[in-house]
Amino acid sequence: MVGECTNEFINLVNKWTDTPIDVFSLMQRITIQILGKLAFAYDMKALDNLDEQPYFLKIYTKIIRHVTNTPFVVFPFLSSLPFKRNIEVKSLIKEFDNFLFEMIEQRRFQMFKSKNENENIDLLAGVLEAANQEEYNHTIKELRDDIVVYFAAGHDTSSISLSVVFYYLARYPEIQKKAREEAIKVLGNTSKLPTFENIKELKYITAIIMESLRLYPPALQILFRSPTKPLTLSRNITLPKGVKITVSLWQVHRNPDIWNNVDEFMPERFINPEKEIKSNWVPFSSGPRSCIGQNFSMMEQKVIIAMTLLNFEVSLPPDARQLDRIPLTSSFMMHPKNLNIVFSKLK
Repeated sequence: MVGECTNEFINLVNKWTDTPIDVFSLMQRITIQILGKLAFAYDMKALDNLDEQPYFLKIYTKIIRHVTNTPFVVFPFLSSLPFKRNIEVKSLIKEFDNFLFEMIEQRRFQMFKSKNENENIDLLAGVLEAANQEEYNHTIKELRDDIVVYFAAGHDTSSISLSVVFYYLARYPEIQKKAREEAIKVLGNTSKLPTFENIKELKYITAIIMESLRLYPPALQILFRSPTKPLTLSRNITLPKGVKITVSLWQVHRNPDIWNNVDEFMPERFINPEKEIKSNWVPFSSGPRSCIGQNFSMMEQKVIIAMTLLNFEVSLPPDARQLDRIPLTSSFMMHPKNLNIVFSKLK
């Protein structure tokens, strides 16, 4: 399914070659299309054309822009105040809910009509099946909440990561060339859809993704945690019980005590990395509470990157070639801002 959606993506980009395209908006489209079909058996129509933003993305983007706004994250009570902005967001959330409820009911109806035991079970179908069990009392509102989490975790972070990857591939043609050579070696030609075995062989492309996530982790920080008892750190600093603690991923990933040449894009550092490097690379967090979507996200990105490189050369437009850093929105999630990439057909 990921490969099929990537073919749709390639067909769309073919209509816009040699034209600067907002890469984050483009990556949002493919990741939401993949998630819609794979997880919910729903066509988001995100890859139909570039002239108009898909209905779902239009609403979702406005809501996320509000709820991830740093003041509202730090001071949640602000969302309950009667600001004009809050009233508008509540209206958008209601519209968003109606869209999700319609999607749930459509999938429920499809399952009722099909009755095919051999049909592929997507994520939503699995949740609906479980909800039908007597011991599993799941309301439509709870289903909606689950889906929102899947959408946020399943496409937003991957969109950001892919945007950063294509920026660096465009900025460093020699790295792009090496990644394309690997894709050609593993996949052979543009018509082949990658298998799981193929994906495992994409070692250099994996390293490119990991280095992109090191330099630009989608989330600025790991979610807040609180110690259950006083916690003493080095330098005799003690954190009291119950205090909210977070970790800056930006600082962890740019710690000069761990990383050589911290500001340089060096995928090679993730080819057979040392244990210390592995343990300090935490864009998905780590341990038993790490992101459950990590493996899916990495697989999805590798397929999209490899198949795209088999079809296009990517470059930066003249106004972006001197960028030392990727322009970012100032919010909880680090979305690239006005970052254009040019896709040209391979000669």
